[in-house]
Amino acid sequence: LNRSLCWDIARLKAVNLAEVDAADRSLRGSGPADEPTRSLQQTVQGAVQRLAADLYSTETHFLLELLQNVDDCTFSPGQVPRLKIVLEEQPTRFSDLTSFVEVQHQSKAMLALEYNETGFEEMQVRALCDIAQSTKTSQQRKYIGAKGIGFKSVFRITKTPIVHSGHFHFHFDSSALGGLGYLVPFPLPPAPGLEPETQELFGLSAESEQRARGTRLVLPLQEFSKISDVRTHIIEDLQPTLLLFLRNLCHIDVTTEAVGVNKQMSKTVIGNTVVLSTVSHSKEGIHSEEQHWLVHKHSVHLTSLPAESDQSKTELKL
Repeated sequence: LNRSLCWDIARLKAVNLAEVDAADRSLRGSGPADEPTRSLQQTVQGAVQRLAADLYSTETHFLLELLQNVDDCTFSPGQVPRLKIVLEEQPTRFSDLTSFVEVQHQSKAMLALEYNETGFEEMQVRALCDIAQSTKTSQQRKYIGAKGIGFKSVFRITKTPIVHSGHFHFHFDSSALGGLGYLVPFPLPPAPGLEPETQELFGLSAESEQRARGTRLVLPLQEFSKISDVRTHIIEDLQPTLLLFLRNLCHIDVTTEAVGVNKQMSKTVIGNTVVLSTVSHSKEGIHSEEQHWLVHKHSVHLTSLPAESDQSKTELKL
């Protein structure tokens, strides 16, 4: 299922993965024979590269966009929506995060986001491999931006974002296929800890199986300057107040072992009151903090929207 879907998505973009070199992701042949298809490919390549570079002004936005995308996922009833963010700088542990062997040897660090959603379905994979395609309903778009476009912002810090979700395991490569690697998924084996067959074989609990069917996004970092920037952003920018504006996520765990920091943030909703709890572990010790917020929601009807828009209102939260 995983391989056939990746190959079908590539085919629709006039790319035959059988003609792509497994080592450097370059085409062995000359590509599409007809000039119109080649021209269309070049147009798409340029559009994606420009979008990835210009959509966000700083690297911090990719974290916020991913956080919003995680919040929009589907979680099983009774499951507490959780997100774990790890900046892994020990190369010996890269194989615990992804099955993409080649990138393990090329990376200086890996940023991993793992969350306990139900896992990707085919339509979500296809949306991720396109531009301006979204699986969100108008109700969901009241809160956050379009999925797919926002994901492209990860290319600001990595050339090869990796997705392990449910039955689907693949990566992109912005340097491949003249830029089409932004949109063409290259299939991978299942990631450690996310293989449903392994979970069933060992008869693990339903809770463990749910985690195995979750999603892990891995962003390999190959520049030391990027590592420093990302480390700073996930420590300073990911604050508990972000949970006030997320509909589903209740718990965020952030770990950067290289500097000995772990921050656990959670929220509890009691009527109009939201309680934010933070426990921080660092070399200086353990620090706990609790905040109480009174939240007011107000629906706003939108006017002067494009004719093709199906969104009539949005929600303000104070």
